[in-house]
Amino acid sequence: MRTIYSTLGLEDVSTLYAVNHCEREGVFRSRVDGRHRLVRLDAEFLAAEELRDFLVSLIQNSTEHHDLADAARRHIEQILHRR
Repeated sequence: MRTIYSTLGLEDVSTLYAVNHCEREGVFRSRVDGRHRLVRLDAEFLAAEELRDFLVSLIQNSTEHHDLADAARRHIEQILHRR
């Protein structure tokens, strides 16, 4: 969420605040699963398809995303090699 706000030139906000705001506006839907809150794009949102494309583009060009994905992959490989 911080990346999205930064890209749009908006003030930096907490992720929780941004998600809550977007949920109230009908952009996201969320549900609690155990200790986690799962957030997804609301398909009923008028510009859902365009926003999805924008978010995918942000993720594909995000070095932070790639770094996190690489770290997760390495962690899983370590777990698998222990067996």
